[in-house]
Amino acid sequence: MGEEQEILNILETTNAYVKDHHFKLASGNHSDSYVHVGVALAHPEHALTIYKNLTDKFQKDNISVVVGFTYCGHILAAGVAEQLDARLVLAKRGENEVILPKGHRIGGGENVLLVDDVLTTGASMRQALNTIRSETQGVLKGIGVVVDRSEKAPDFGVKTVTLRTLPLKLWPPKSCPKCRKGDIPFDLSSADKIPLIRIASLPEEIRPIITMMHLEARLKGLEDSLLWTGEEL
Repeated sequence: MGEEQEILNILETTNAYVKDHHFKLASGNHSDSYVHVGVALAHPEHALTIYKNLTDKFQKDNISVVVGFTYCGHILAAGVAEQLDARLVLAKRGENEVILPKGHRIGGGENVLLVDDVLTTGASMRQALNTIRSETQGVLKGIGVVVDRSEKAPDFGVKTVTLRTLPLKLWPPKSCPKCRKGDIPFDLSSADKIPLIRIASLPEEIRPIITMMHLEARLKGLEDSLLWTGEEL
């Protein structure tokens, strides 16, 4: 089995990748599929496979620091850093920037690997790259991504590895073919606000994604209250 097929199998068997559905995304656009790598990472055996597949691509780059900057990116960065025996840095997304936590410095000569779960437009990744390049003395050696959903893979000017490509079909609501058929979209733009009691009544394939969104929303407050005041989790 090839690596890309192995990753697809993991995403599908864990219901981290839902196809042939109808979703409203946070952007307001509609799509027929959705992928949430965090659902797959919740399974230790699958998470380990993902970590190893990424780290295999960077074994010769002498990585000393692994940086994650999203919720799932943090989980991914922790697993990859352990595999590479590298230091872990958990950054976060601000309004228009990626912010390094207080007390964490990346010095000259440290080789940096930036990781994230899903690549779509590449805008957030570019913000993270700008932070690494402008606020640290580290040497950016590469980018590792589990799923590439972009129409055309962005060129970041650095070694970029993606484990699986899953192009994302997007439609504005007015031109959505499923809406034209009268199919009501499942609103993922506010899925974390769905009452927990309703999750059990949702279609089985969507349930893991919504559950993970609830977990992320609840943990974000804890993360903000500790990491960004200079304390450690």
